[in-house]
Parts: sequence; structure tokens; C-alpha cells
Amino acid sequence: MKSNLLLHTCGDRKTVGRVHSVFARGFNIEFPTQLLYVGGDDAPLSAFGLALPVARLRELLAGVRVGDLVVLKAQQLFIYGHDAVMSIDLAELPTVDLSVPAVACGIDAIAASEVYRQLDALGLERSIGLKVGHGFSDADREHLALLCEADKADFAANSRVVAYFAGRGQGLTPSGDDLLLGFTFALMLFGRYADWNRAVAAGVTPKTTTAISVAYVQAMLMGYVAEHLAALAALIDGGDARAVRQCVDAVTQFGHTSGVDTLFGFFLGLKFLTRSF
Repeated sequence: MKSNLLLHTCGDRKTVGRVHSVFARGFNIEFPTQLLYVGGDDAPLSAFGLALPVARLRELLAGVRVGDLVVLKAQQLFIYGHDAVMSIDLAELPTVDLSVPAVACGIDAIAASEVYRQLDALGLERSIGLKVGHGFSDADREHLALLCEADKADFAANSRVVAYFAGRGQGLTPSGDDLLLGFTFALMLFGRYADWNRAVAAGVTPKTTTAISVAYVQAMLMGYVAEHLAALAALIDGGDARAVRQCVDAVTQFGHTSGVDTLFGFFLGLKFLTRSF
């Protein structure tokens, strides 16, 4: 499987990149304008990713190293490993639509949705990465309040919030980035606040945070999100309690705290929308 975002970023022109990072269950390839994540089909599909059968992924992981040359040409991905040249035929992979879904739910109905009720009941703020080991600082609380209450047409206030959270925390996708991603995704679902999106685009950059965080945020601002987030958003329109619970559980299992951080941001975004209605 592959994200439909790759149809726009992986055309027929020859593109040269490098293996950016390697993990136990996948690896990232960095091209000049886009990151590409190669993972297994036993995990949710990344907004900028492709998913291979697990056995095939293991073969690739055994041969790739950070820095290996990668060439993309005519939908063929060639990875020049230390011992062999490995290839992936992107044309053979079915495409999955990971576009930000359209929701019929009105802002006035958000608080009554099963998604909102379950996120509210979870008490996500107790588990997010920003608090690990120390709890919220006064500055954290000040900027969370600004995130939730400031006018999103105020570009200066938006920029101040984004600058505070971008890159804040540890890991490949710092907690502050995940929070911003979740919050922005909630606003995007309801088609509002272009000035907020503009501040996020200007503030989440390679100078402020990791390449992986930037790739997730850029993909979202282009209109694409990870498979589990798209599924959760679709449930706002009437998912039953069991389906919502399963989806929320799947998101929380993503990364060390990334899933929880993203859900917390998403909940704050929904909360902001209900207050601004």
C-alpha cells in the first residue's frame, strides 16, 4: 500500500535521496522536498509512507543503513545498500486515500460526538510527553491557555504559540510538535483558521524541529494525515462507542507518547472550536 500523497511527490522524474533513519519496524528516506517512510503492512500507513509485507520489510531492514543512496525513477525505488541494490516497485502497491476527510458534523454538534466524549474522559493531559518527569511548567500552562483561547486570526499570537511548542520535548517527533499537529488537524476538519495554518507552516521548520516532524506537518497542511488519524476523524460523524474506542486505542499506541500527544492536541482543537462557536 502507499499513501496517495506519494502520487504528487514521487512522479516519473529521477530523484536522488538518502536513507535518513532506520528503526526496528521501518525506515525513512529523505528526498530534496519530501520524506518517505517505508513500513510494514501490520501498522497504520503514514501520510507520506508506503507499507510492505512484513517479511519483505525485514529483508530490506537487514540491508539498509543510514546514509545509503536511494534513487527514485519511473515509480521504481532503488536502495543502494552495502551488500546489494534493493528495489521497490511503487506502481505495484495499491493506493490508499489519506486525504483529510470531509466531515458533516457541525461545530455545534462536536461536544455531543462519541469521539469528543471519549477523548474528554481519558484525561490525556496526565500522560503527554511534555509532562514526563516534571509536570506542566508555568510557561507550559501559559501557552496552552493561549493555544486554546487566543484569536486564531491573530498571526502574532499564533506565531508565539507555535514558536513555543515547535521542537519542545524529546524524540523523533517532539511532544510539542505532535500537540500542534493534533490541534491543527481538528481545525482543518472544519475548514477554518487559515492564519493559524500559516503560522504553523512558518514555525515548524528544519530550523526548529526534526525532519520527521516537519514531514508530518507539511503533509497535513497539504491535506494528508496518517491512516489512524483519518479513521478517527471520520468517526466524528457518528462512530459507535466500540469503534471509537478501538481507534483511539490504536492512536495511543503510536510511538512512545506521540499518539497521546497528538490526541491531546486534537482534543484541545475540538474544545477550542466548541468554545468559539
